[in-house]
Amino acid sequence: MSPRKGFTLIELLVVISIIALLISILLPALRKARQAGTNVQCMSNVRQVAMAMLAYEVDEDRLPIHVSEYPGVPKGHPHLLSRNGGPPYADVRIAYKPYLANANFFTCPFVEKLDRSLEAYPSGFGRIYGDYVLTPGYYEDHVTGAAWSFTDPGIFWIRSQDQWLFDHYQVRALVGDFSFQNGVIYNVKHAGEIKGWGLNYHPATSAGAYADVYYQASFSQDVRLQIDTNFAMKDGSAATFRGDDKLHRIEAIGNPTQSFLMPVLK
Repeated sequence: MSPRKGFTLIELLVVISIIALLISILLPALRKARQAGTNVQCMSNVRQVAMAMLAYEVDEDRLPIHVSEYPGVPKGHPHLLSRNGGPPYADVRIAYKPYLANANFFTCPFVEKLDRSLEAYPSGFGRIYGDYVLTPGYYEDHVTGAAWSFTDPGIFWIRSQDQWLFDHYQVRALVGDFSFQNGVIYNVKHAGEIKGWGLNYHPATSAGAYADVYYQASFSQDVRLQIDTNFAMKDGSAATFRGDDKLHRIEAIGNPTQSFLMPVLK
């Protein structure tokens, strides 16, 4: 009789079971490694935006101020990059253009990518939002009420060397990837595996009033304590935080719905 060739059905099933077991063990590790790599890319984007802010400050003696870069343009949301229907100077991307390779550094890699370049969305196209909170020029000192001013650019929240105070806390962040509004998380991008949260993402594909809009949803748990989030500081450093005692809720004076968690010093 000739020697037996091939495998029996039992042997094949055993091999398949072993492979399935190995995959089930390796997939979570691979997923965590991919998330860690994406988080590093997000932190790099945040730091690039902060370095662009600081380079702008060297040239202009103040930090860039969102869409309010020129007198007569009302202050916008700290995510807002360009105002719909506004003239070109109501577009913060123009201020950053000499200092950033492209506007897509305002994109968090954890969400679907939207091309935020001036070529894709020209000035005046619509309201164009970034994924990051841009701090300078938006908030005021909650204790004294001091706010930024074009006539006195030395006031709080304009220059990186000034102390930015809120509730006697020193705010350190220039740009961050974590926002908190109306009692729920507003832009939760790093929490894809956390149950009990919802977020609707609507990238614009044609001309309209908004481009790249996030609609807030309800949450069954406080996910702030479970999410890694990135901030870049006034000294040029960047770090990942969780919702611990190093983060403090900061809100805009006269508009408490615009509130965010930011790294602070007591």
